[in-house]
Amino acid sequence: MRSIGALVRDAHQHLTGSAFGLTEDYPITAITPVHQTPPVAIAISDTEIQVTNVLNEDGVVYGLIQPTGGPAQDATAIMNGGQENVAGLRGRSAVLGFSGLNAETDYDVWIAFKTSSGDRAAVKMASAQAKAAPATAWSPADAGALIWLDAQDAATVTEDAGELTIWTDKGVNAVAVSPTSASNRPVFDAAGLNGLPALSFDGDDDLEGAGMALAADMCLLVVAEMGQVVNGSESLIDFEAQNLKVRAGNSAEFRARSELQNGSVVNLTPSPVTDYSGAPHLFLARYDAAAQQIDVWIDGGMVASGNGYATPIGAADNMRLMRHFGSALRLEGMLGEVVAISSALSEDRERLEGYAAHRWGLTGQLPAGHPYKSVAP
Repeated sequence: MRSIGALVRDAHQHLTGSAFGLTEDYPITAITPVHQTPPVAIAISDTEIQVTNVLNEDGVVYGLIQPTGGPAQDATAIMNGGQENVAGLRGRSAVLGFSGLNAETDYDVWIAFKTSSGDRAAVKMASAQAKAAPATAWSPADAGALIWLDAQDAATVTEDAGELTIWTDKGVNAVAVSPTSASNRPVFDAAGLNGLPALSFDGDDDLEGAGMALAADMCLLVVAEMGQVVNGSESLIDFEAQNLKVRAGNSAEFRARSELQNGSVVNLTPSPVTDYSGAPHLFLARYDAAAQQIDVWIDGGMVASGNGYATPIGAADNMRLMRHFGSALRLEGMLGEVVAISSALSEDRERLEGYAAHRWGLTGQLPAGHPYKSVAP
């Protein structure tokens, strides 16, 4: 559930045009409001609101709170029935506090002002609660982020003259991912992938991380835009011991061939065969140990599926990005985000796709029936 104050902040700009404000103004006929600034709501918790106002004259501030849908209140009614009143001095803040509220109830806050000259006004604030809204947006951490490399998170990207030296993993192990040598550094591009921060690989660059956590049940997502391909073994992502990879699969096209050869031999090429280079995509593989199944999803649609996943992948492995582990073959392109979550549930796979699509501006590529095409999880 979103906090009371979060919804008050959302209902802004009608009077103030600022980040905080009101949605409706109800002045008494022919009476000029005397407040210098419109009231501002600040959330303390889901059951408390504070309303702050600054007067341009000495006076008193009154407040009345009621469940949404109640009768309109004029200044006199607010002054007579108000639960709170605070003396305000010119140029100083007067703060009203409402506590003990029901977190499941929508509220309206009515404010009135009075000075020694009798001027007064009534203002109604926005409804303060919405029961259906989530408290925070879904993120990979909500499904157990094993690996989480995020080029949009500047705190995780360490550069040297524009070249990446360390990409810090936000997953469970917080592993440092780095180029295999100083000559293999990708370039940080602030508008590289769909206008958003990404790492640019020129075909001679790569990244490697040791001890990257994996799980038998897992969804592995990479947000990337592939460039020119010259060898079918060039890999978007490759794990050394498990021999788990997503590679080009063709000497001139990136066909997103997914492989696992850790005792289970599973090779999946999306059908129909498509060249996924030249545009950003969401590449996702789902590993379901109980069903002994591996599925490949691109842009929210299943493109390949295969059984034979009889030997589950291990707990950790060494990972390379944009390079095949067994050779010096490297891939050209842009890399935005790499996420592995410890779940193979369909609802978590959909949430991960929806999260990434909204974050990278790729919702137009999700299929029409995807639950998060219009609204982020």
